[in-house]
Amino acid sequence: MKRLVAWIDNQFNLKCCRESVRKTLKNLGFSWKKARKLLNKANSKKRAEYLEKLQGLLDDALNNGHLLVFLDEAHIHLDSDEGYGWSIKGERFWVSSNSPGRTKVSFYGIYVYNYAKVKIFPYLKADQFNTIDVLKHLRTEFPERDMTLRKG
Repeated sequence: MKRLVAWIDNQFNLKCCRESVRKTLKNLGFSWKKARKLLNKANSKKRAEYLEKLQGLLDDALNNGHLLVFLDEAHIHLDSDEGYGWSIKGERFWVSSNSPGRTKVSFYGIYVYNYAKVKIFPYLKADQFNTIDVLKHLRTEFPERDMTLRKG
């Protein structure tokens, strides 16, 4: 609120207190709330196509017993805290996530659908060598099962 009061003073040469600004924002239909992260790369059409393909894989695992494994790498960035801010009352408060190339922690997550089993493999970075290492762990755990790798 201090920064907003200072900005109003700089932009409009108008002196006011924080409480006046807070009441004005409330009267305009804004409320103070926690922000939610909006992923910039989301594509609704591709997501719908993926869900359609996924349904076939789930049916195959349930009806034919094929091993279905979800594997993905993830990175926890320093921008993971959304914070709080003013937003229109009754609407979510989104902030853009750009995940700058700062320090991060990488890990691989595996979900074996048929067994409802989750495994986490932490690594300093996610690369082709660590991906192969994770797949070797998977093969060791399920040596008797046929596995087919498909690109998501």
